Amino acid sequence: MGFMKKEVKGLRLFKHPDGRRTTIHLHNMDQTFAVGTLKAIIEEQAEWTETDLERLGIL
Repeated sequence: MGFMKKEVKGLRLFKHPDGRRTTIHLHNMDQTFAVGTLKAIIEEQAEWTETDLERLGIL
């Protein structure tokens, strides 16, 4: 089992059963993240694996 995604107005919350979690603030759906910001969210905060990214439909 991997990360579960929950969307709340302006936020996407991702929580893993092992306690890892991260929150992504969405101010405008047309905006994108800088590569460094997105990389930090994926690798440092959420510690997502390639399997997690595939399951979430990101890869």
